[in-house]
Amino acid sequence: MKKKTLILIILSFPITLTVYVFLFADNIKFEEEIVINGNIDSIAMILNNPSKIDNYMPGVEKYSLKKGDLGRKGAVAEIKINSEGNDILLKETIIHNNLPNEIKISYKADGVYNIVTHRLEELSNNKIRLINIQEFEFNGYMKFVSFFMESALRNQSRVYLDNFKNYVETGRPLENEK
Repeated sequence: MKKKTLILIILSFPITLTVYVFLFADNIKFEEEIVINGNIDSIAMILNNPSKIDNYMPGVEKYSLKKGDLGRKGAVAEIKINSEGNDILLKETIIHNNLPNEIKISYKADGVYNIVTHRLEELSNNKIRLINIQEFEFNGYMKFVSFFMESALRNQSRVYLDNFKNYVETGRPLENEK
């Protein structure tokens, strides 16, 4: 009897975990910041210029404006990214752009909706705090995957911030991408 119960528990675990994740997994939201040595206007100019994105964001292969004016509220673009051999197509929409203070952008991909807010705070003439707020909503199978991904998303966000800081401060693009 105990053996059958144990087998039943083991076999039901994946179903129980899946139901739990779909019922209780929540959206992910986190905030990070980094201090960058540079002028607020030049940092804002880089954030507002998508042709520079491949200099600090690994895997970007193509950025193409589809609707609206570049950098303006409502502008829609597609970004093609190759991540570990997988092609990902992101739809980018500018929610609002109040640079050099703040820019808020949404990204959509299969099963993922991400809102990114970049806030710039001037600490001194050449020291700027970049606050990066990430909000993720998942649906479908990505909701299940997201349950296990929060630390990976935080780590990837930190890599992008470090790459951005390096690019602003040195002017050198990512070595492995160029």
